[in-house]
Amino acid sequence: MRFTLAVGLLLTAFVVQFWATAFSVPLDFALAALFAFSLTFDWPELLFFIALTILVLDWQPLWSLPVLVCLFFPLLLYGIRRVFGINAWLALLIVVVIGVGALSMTAGLTIALSYWGAFLLDAAACFGFALLTFFVLAHFS
Repeated sequence: MRFTLAVGLLLTAFVVQFWATAFSVPLDFALAALFAFSLTFDWPELLFFIALTILVLDWQPLWSLPVLVCLFFPLLLYGIRRVFGINAWLALLIVVVIGVGALSMTAGLTIALSYWGAFLLDAAACFGFALLTFFVLAHFS
């Protein structure tokens, strides 16, 4: 049940992210969903969701910087949760801000530094969606 719910949440994140991109609003909900999944799932399921996200969002055969961000930061949050046992809220907030910042920096440093409003909107929306996903998965587990 939880796995099916997570697939539905990830598909919702894809639809919202593609819809927002069509209107030039930077929302990285798929990355936020991966952050929430790294707090609730074990590593085989997390690797499946990371591979699915990379396949849907960037289907090209070469590794790019956004793909590495989508691969590295959820695994980093999973490792922090396993090794340090840090509070989920604090870890989620820190990794969302750093992950969205790193994803914004892939567009270029001058572009990322000139659009602070877009970064703050993206970070706040991603943190909200990650919390929503985390609470929905925690409620149905």
